Amino acid sequence: METITYNLKPENNNSSFYNELSGFTDTILNNLSTFTVKKVNRFIHFVKANQKKEAIGSFNDYYLEYLTMGVLLNKYDNRALATSKVLSGIIKWLYNNRSKNQNLKPHIDKARGILATLFLTRQKRGREISNLKNFQRFINWLEASGEFPEEVIRLKAWQIFFTSLSRLDVADYIKSSKEIAMDFEKQAKARLGSYTKRVASFRKEELPEHRFKENYFFCGRYEVEYHLNMVGAEILNRSLQREFSHTTSKVLLLPTCMSKPANGQCKANYSGLKISCTGCTHNCNINRRRIEYAKKDIEVALIPHSSGFSKFLEYWKNQHETGLIGVACVLNLLKGGYEMKKLNIPSQCVFLDYCGCKKHWHKDGIPTDFNINRLNTLIG
Repeated sequence: METITYNLKPENNNSSFYNELSGFTDTILNNLSTFTVKKVNRFIHFVKANQKKEAIGSFNDYYLEYLTMGVLLNKYDNRALATSKVLSGIIKWLYNNRSKNQNLKPHIDKARGILATLFLTRQKRGREISNLKNFQRFINWLEASGEFPEEVIRLKAWQIFFTSLSRLDVADYIKSSKEIAMDFEKQAKARLGSYTKRVASFRKEELPEHRFKENYFFCGRYEVEYHLNMVGAEILNRSLQREFSHTTSKVLLLPTCMSKPANGQCKANYSGLKISCTGCTHNCNINRRRIEYAKKDIEVALIPHSSGFSKFLEYWKNQHETGLIGVACVLNLLKGGYEMKKLNIPSQCVFLDYCGCKKHWHKDGIPTDFNINRLNTLIG
């Protein structure tokens, strides 16, 4: 099995990834500085005083947002400062309109790929984001890239919080987020780097082939972003586990990249956004899981492309009887988890052991799979 960017199955095929991830997450959360705790708690106090509709998250949820802010600033602030508001607005408009007309979508994606590669990759060295105006430019850049919709929602809440602070406090919050992110990057590399050995070489050797394509930024994510998504998904699973455990039925959501049809053509049944496995091939990973979990009275459904995922989830919105278990690659899992949480759906998430879809990672496609033991643990 070819490793493209990450692989959660070590060579001895005795994966300890989830134990290591849990232990590392504990290390991060149990060793936060008093300084960081105070900063996050100050934000939580602001949210409680000003947020009227949505439920207040846990401390760990908001710490994850602050850590995410720092990681993304460290990797993309120079690009944000080099991109004008007008260009960001144009590319953002293209992204927002790509799904409104399926006939125009391929043309819009082509235009997005060209404009994003030409203009969103420019860098302005020697300057750092340290004020509200430039923080807005940073958010504009993230929106234009199209890769951070859930992160943007959360960073906009921090932006509102920043309007209540002095200029010095804003600069201090931004600087501190970048510092904790740099420390996280070093620790994560040491603890989780064995699972992401190929990310750097992929970015150097194979990412150039994605230039001018709409998936250029998705495929070009940095190693620390893989680690952030790993830890983020672990934190999210912990915060949602209790509600999930009280559900009376379960649905397992599997990505189509797991399929391995005998003749190269998946025969899944499409009914609107609902995709169902028809069992066309005995050794297909999806069919095997469908048969296995049918014995446990767990339904298996296939996940549509990410652009239709939110609409797909609407069926389970604001209910507490059915728990969803989403399976996805590292770079998509946290985003999907955030979407399910936003729709008030009891859920848990499991990583694909490796990526291999034809759309993003491999010209022929590599059938993917996940850790069954991990899924059974979550289901209980």
